[in-house]
Amino acid sequence: MISHNETELIALGKQLGKLIEKQDVIILSGDLGARKNDLY
Repeated sequence: MISHNETELIALGKQLGKLIEKQDVIILSGDLGARKNDLY
């Protein structure tokens, strides 16, 4: 999954929140300042 801006990343986080389970691991990859922390 790829997001191109903060709005897309937040929407992606909401979708993932509905799909993931307790034991799942999510790996975020991106340059410094790529707004990975916005996934909440």
